[in-house]
Amino acid sequence: MIMVLLAIVLLILGILFVAGLIFLIIGIVKKKNPKNAGKKHPIVFIVIGSLLSLPATVIIIIVLGTSLFTNVKTAIKRTQYECVPDKWRNERVHDHEAAQEVLDALLKAADDSDKEAFALNFTPEIQERSDFDDALDRFFESYPEGFSGCDIEVGPVGGGGSYHYGHNILNAGTRFNVVMNDEWYTIELGFCYENTDNPERVGVTKFTIRNLGGAAYFNKKHSRDSHYLEDEYLICSIMSDQEISARLINGIPFLWTDTPESKLTEDEMRELLTQYRDKGIEIPEVRNVIGEPNASIKWSNSTGYDYYYELAKEEDGVPRYVHISTSTANGRIIDAYLCDSEKQYYDEPIVKYIKLQ
Repeated sequence: MIMVLLAIVLLILGILFVAGLIFLIIGIVKKKNPKNAGKKHPIVFIVIGSLLSLPATVIIIIVLGTSLFTNVKTAIKRTQYECVPDKWRNERVHDHEAAQEVLDALLKAADDSDKEAFALNFTPEIQERSDFDDALDRFFESYPEGFSGCDIEVGPVGGGGSYHYGHNILNAGTRFNVVMNDEWYTIELGFCYENTDNPERVGVTKFTIRNLGGAAYFNKKHSRDSHYLEDEYLICSIMSDQEISARLINGIPFLWTDTPESKLTEDEMRELLTQYRDKGIEIPEVRNVIGEPNASIKWSNSTGYDYYYELAKEEDGVPRYVHISTSTANGRIIDAYLCDSEKQYYDEPIVKYIKLQ
């Protein structure tokens, strides 16, 4: 109702302003005409035009003045901010804007080896933790410099919170992948960008960087224990090829094991798995041909088991894999699909899904 009334008032003011402007223009034109010298009606037009346009003019001046004052006040206030969360405590921001701002600040501070500036972006609660300084030191010891020069844009930001009569709590998080110097990384960021009752809880709550090896190791551990590292808030896990063997398959990092068996072509794998889908991949007719999987995982939130085998390379030399899903460990094949490092191809399944009757 209030918005409707406001719209009506603005409409009336707009009509008066336009009408006043027309009267002013007519009055000025008539006044400049020598034929109207000494006549009063041009002055009448100018006065009427001025009176009609005055309310809208005054409001425009007030709005512009208020906006200018607010911008100047905000600019002065921003010079006093020590970190991005200081802005969140004093200004209204959106989750994606907040994520991009604090990511840029964290990466710049990390590349500058500025631990103090980096730390200030975390919530005061986290900064006061007894293990924070040790976590900070471990992060900077492992951090691979250069991310701030990659012009990274955050991916989709998910969040939630609560609004209750001015008592607001807003949290958000994002995870995205980055390639720097031909090496793959995944970055995870969690933060609280508004807490009206407890501003000390505003700031970064989680920041992790993992390369391919670090992410593959984490996935394997997390698949067995969903609570693995759930309380860790600052991690930089960089594992070299000498420490761990990993591959990116369907956009997911996996621990990798080379096997001695000859690689099958896509058609050979399709024929073999289709023939023995109901008997699983553990039987000799299958295992003796394809061997142990190059990668495997059982996600804690899934009932199935996932196995990955590398296929024989084609002329383009691009690594391709078959992703086999089974109902039990090495059991009946639910389905199987071709995939590469970035995606899985569902159009032509290696083994088509068939619902059990």
